[in-house]
Amino acid sequence: QWMNFDNGTGLEEDLGYFVGLGYDLTDRLGVELSTFDLDPDAGNAGAFDIDHYKLDFLYYFNENNRVQPFLVGGAGNSNFEGENDTLIDFGAGLKVDLADNLVWRTALRSYNYLGRDLEDRDYGFDSSLVFYFGGRERPRRSSAAAPAPAPAAPVAPVDSDNDGVPDSADECPDTPM
Repeated sequence: QWMNFDNGTGLEEDLGYFVGLGYDLTDRLGVELSTFDLDPDAGNAGAFDIDHYKLDFLYYFNENNRVQPFLVGGAGNSNFEGENDTLIDFGAGLKVDLADNLVWRTALRSYNYLGRDLEDRDYGFDSSLVFYFGGRERPRRSSAAAPAPAPAAPVAPVDSDNDGVPDSADECPDTPM
């Protein structure tokens, strides 16, 4: 992920990373562990270090649809230049199925730092491509009930000598007609 801080803050460009690993517990509930590292250069003030990790739970609505709204919430830690802050995050977003193993997910979140005033709350917008290893099975909504199986055709009784009497009741099945 390339970050460009050319917005008057004095921060220069930096290359950082964000990675997450998740697991779907059910069709509607998932868990995700993620982390990011960013070390921007502040010019004359020098470089500083930002590390962050969190554990989130995601609840999806309408699991049978291609577009799914979801809620997200979790907790984590943010380390800014050696100063640790515990944070709680919550938000809402949309997930769009692009393929059987690829989805696009975006959310608006609020990050609340414990032990600080409410004015230290941050808001974030995240957008990501999520890849499912090995694909995934998704239930499909059917618009019509499956047709009932056709009844089996009645089987005519066998009459090998064509005398009109089925072999099961014929006392002389081997005689000519």
